[in-house]
Amino acid sequence: MTTRRMMALTHFPRLQRRAIENLKKNSRTGIRSLHHLKRAAIGSSTYLNDNAHGVEPMNSYDVLDIPCDADDSAVRSAYLELIKIYSPEQFPKQFKQVSEAYYTLKNEDQRLQYDLFNRNTGIGSPFEVLLDGFTLRKRTPVKFGAMQRYLRQCAKK
Repeated sequence: MTTRRMMALTHFPRLQRRAIENLKKNSRTGIRSLHHLKRAAIGSSTYLNDNAHGVEPMNSYDVLDIPCDADDSAVRSAYLELIKIYSPEQFPKQFKQVSEAYYTLKNEDQRLQYDLFNRNTGIGSPFEVLLDGFTLRKRTPVKFGAMQRYLRQCAKK
């Protein structure tokens, strides 16, 4: 299992449950692995924003554990569920990460901006997207529907 995946497991309960179920089903040494996974989940203070170890930050959709096509109500319900789990007094780093993800994705305009100019993809502007197409650099492709909505929104203004 990758380091990024293990670090995500230590802080997001749905991922923990899925990993535990997979370990129980697929592993002969499931008990031992399960024990280590639970220990890591309880005792870990490392979080995905700690880039000193070379770990890439998760995107906001992964933090809130929602699909990329989620609507406003799905984003809000995921946020409310997670802030109940990660109170600011007990888990300040996780609370900050969840809050930042929510404020990044809380309405459709912000989700559109995030999809198009997400800092994790390295794309900065539509011109850079075009330039990347000509130079054939490998980057995460921009979603066509998101680009269409963004251009329509710009045309309205």
